Amino acid sequence: MCGPSSAEKALNNTIQSFASTVESQAKQVFGAVSGLFNSVTASLGKIVAAGQGQQGWGAPETSAVNSQIVNNAATSARNEKSAVGNAVSAIGGGNTVSPSGLATAVNLQTNQAVEATKSQQEEQATVANYQQGNQNYFAAINGEEAAPNMFNAATNATNSANDANQEAVSSQQMIDSQANWWQPLAAAAIGSAGKIASAGMA
Repeated sequence: MCGPSSAEKALNNTIQSFASTVESQAKQVFGAVSGLFNSVTASLGKIVAAGQGQQGWGAPETSAVNSQIVNNAATSARNEKSAVGNAVSAIGGGNTVSPSGLATAVNLQTNQAVEATKSQQEEQATVANYQQGNQNYFAAINGEEAAPNMFNAATNATNSANDANQEAVSSQQMIDSQANWWQPLAAAAIGSAGKIASAGMA
């Protein structure tokens, strides 16, 4: 009987190296997942803490929506006034003096209608903003509940590392056992010699 072969030693080295690599990768995966988990849960926590009555749009989006409503109202008012002016000047075939009182009254009505429409659109935008906030709240709760699942990849990596380490330990034990194959024989020889000496002295 002799020690481990060169092939067995080479295989053991490969197993040990693989176990070390898998363990290192498992640590990297866990670190990356931990960082992502902390970042995500921190953001979700802010949304949940704000409650169901929060706004859902950010400041830039809110500003853009409100600006569009104001711009649309201004454009509508300008077009309506232009149409009123053309209609009033056409009274009498365009050869009579424009009845300024009529134009003023119609323009006033137009302004009121435009402002009413703008106000309605602003109210609708505000409602939509809070509806989005309500949806964000419940989505954040669901996100917090699902967040621990992010560690599934880290758990799988850790399990793989544990399996690889167990294989590495088993392989090393086999190599060590084969390398010290002579120890049981030596121990047995020493034991036999002791018995013989004891018998002689007796």
